[in-house]
Amino acid sequence: MVPVLLILSLALLLVWNKDSFSQEKEKQGSEGQILCVENGDQGKIEVNHQIKDCDGVYILMGNDGKTYTIIASDEDLKKYKLTEQDSYKVDGKIKGNQRAWIIDSTGSHDEESSGAETRNIEGDIFCLLPYYKTSKLKQSTLKPILSSYPCHELEPHSHVLRSKDGKIYSIFGSEEKITEIEKNPKDNVLLKGKVKANDSGLLLYVF
Repeated sequence: MVPVLLILSLALLLVWNKDSFSQEKEKQGSEGQILCVENGDQGKIEVNHQIKDCDGVYILMGNDGKTYTIIASDEDLKKYKLTEQDSYKVDGKIKGNQRAWIIDSTGSHDEESSGAETRNIEGDIFCLLPYYKTSKLKQSTLKPILSSYPCHELEPHSHVLRSKDGKIYSIFGSEEKITEIEKNPKDNVLLKGKVKANDSGLLLYVF
């Protein structure tokens, strides 16, 4: 009888540890500087450290050297906007690849969901090249560069599309698809994908 009870106890302990590990894995996130990437003047893109009145997408420049598009609820965004900080802790599930990372704290991001509308979006693609805080650079920032030349050999980075009507879409997709876009740049491009509107901006999942 004792061996049976011991086996059952060990089995329950393994199941509990597995569940705890899964929950811990789901509760991942990253820490860094939150930036607002929004439409500027004369077809340009602006990157602002002031995120209170952001009218674009929110990007986290993680201390881990990665840049993430933030998918967050309006409630979470209000928390970030209440104070200007050098570093924010953003919780959420990390998805994507080295050319298109996202942090989703809402659990709503699913490119295959019925809530994603398939559309053709025409506009200009911008590379968001990361520059991290150094002794000479006071704040980490992103430098938006119009993608008019191949950028696949540069350090992996995020991209946004500025549509003809001035909307900003954060580009998300497989590493193969993003690399294909990087190798064939155009000042004006037509991308087909699924569009998801979130409190934190627009996401374009390309395929």
